[in-house]
Amino acid sequence: MTPTTSRNLRPLDQNEVKRLLAAARGHPDEALLIVALGTGLRRGELLALRWQDSDLTQGTLAIRRTVDIEGHEAAPKTAGGRREIVRPGLLIEVLQQQCTHQDEAKQAAGAAWQERELVCASPSGGFRDPAHLRRFLHEIAERAGMGSVEFHALRQTTTFLLLSLGVPLQVIQDILGLQRATLPFTLTRSGRLAAQREAMVKLDDLFRMLLPEETVTPSERNAPLAE
Repeated sequence: MTPTTSRNLRPLDQNEVKRLLAAARGHPDEALLIVALGTGLRRGELLALRWQDSDLTQGTLAIRRTVDIEGHEAAPKTAGGRREIVRPGLLIEVLQQQCTHQDEAKQAAGAAWQERELVCASPSGGFRDPAHLRRFLHEIAERAGMGSVEFHALRQTTTFLLLSLGVPLQVIQDILGLQRATLPFTLTRSGRLAAQREAMVKLDDLFRMLLPEETVTPSERNAPLAE
């Protein structure tokens, strides 16, 4: 959990997160950035996320698979990688918007669309090239005047923000999917989700302050997630 010394791998502070989110405003991949920061997902986990992994009743995301650097889908490498996490409330609205954008992409692609139910699908519906996220982050970081930002720095930033909000380290480790065998964390599923939910309420409040005001309109605050 110790920040690295590399400039582009270190966690971002709140001001830098705000600048990055503002730079991403209106970008086709804006939702990818918000989901990554709001969950701490690894790059491959984000690319493998499907709409059916979202549980509207529980407000959770099921992390069941990952995508490797060559674009191949696989099971998580560790037991802790396969997990269920509570998502910040804001992500319901962000994913609603992502679903709308994806419907537009599907119509534009026509017969070329590959239906895989991916949240972060390519313009043709298939898996995103992992290198795409690197290019996207480089583009918006430059736009924000921040230099280069690597994807793993987003995961570190989620960790940093949760720590700054007073979330216990073992709860953060559970959210990030670190090896549970090493954790003194023996709560039941409902207990774990309750602990995560408390953490995510705090993170949700923080992100609503950091995001540009027009990112989510008041009418969308309680909109159901269309899947």
